[in-house]
Amino acid sequence: MIRVLSLLACAALAAAPAAAKVRGEQVTLSAVLSLTGPYAATGARLEAAYRFAIESLNRAGGVQIGRQIYVLALETVDAASTAA
Repeated sequence: MIRVLSLLACAALAAAPAAAKVRGEQVTLSAVLSLTGPYAATGARLEAAYRFAIESLNRAGGVQIGRQIYVLALETVDAASTAA
């Protein structure tokens, strides 16, 4: 199950521009999403998918990188999409 959730999280992250930063035992994933404008519905679904995957991974004990275990957090930024 953890592998499936990890794959889902990776797929969701690949769908939108993202970055990560590490602070202590927490990895914050940043995603640029269309949260307003004509693509807001898609952005909201992507944000919900990110949050679901991150919460599921954290409930399962976090993510192990090397010998360190990290919890994940999400930071979103609105891309402020406009119609073409």
